[in-house]
Amino acid sequence: MLGVLDDSGRLRLAAPRYFEGESYDGWHAMVPAMIGLLVPILMAVVLTPWIVGEGLALLIGLMFAMLVLAVAAAVYSVMIKGRVVSITLLPATGMLEIVHAGPFANATTQLPIDRVASLEMTIEPPARRNIRAVAQMVTTDGRVMLLPDEIGRGELATFRAKLEEARRRRQRDGKSGSI
Repeated sequence: MLGVLDDSGRLRLAAPRYFEGESYDGWHAMVPAMIGLLVPILMAVVLTPWIVGEGLALLIGLMFAMLVLAVAAAVYSVMIKGRVVSITLLPATGMLEIVHAGPFANATTQLPIDRVASLEMTIEPPARRNIRAVAQMVTTDGRVMLLPDEIGRGELATFRAKLEEARRRRQRDGKSGSI
């Protein structure tokens, strides 16, 4: 899906469900669920330890296990960002805002528009039986980011044209798009 956001000139290329905003998805509910479990346990241990009695060691063990799980999820989310679900062109700053959706969290990164080498349709690697074209972005350092499956040739061509227009405008105005 391709569209302009809030009359600011920002152009977003995204999977339809991510077009308006980056909502929770799948495992993202793990963090609120862990908080929901942790609050009553913590209140029982801190406020009324005499009621817990012999179960105190079990509850402390449960909280420790939740801590380990939360740290592992956080480390995984930092190291493995997930698939690209949204790219927003910010012409005023000369940047692309890229949203990755991982199993535990969404991550947003920014990339200067000058670092985009190409936006193109390519044939998906033949690991599957059905061969299909997918959109991808290649950076100047050779990184390849597959874009959402729902992105078509026409949307990609329009976004590429707007990206080139923003690049030319920044060069004409003498602004650099790098960090």
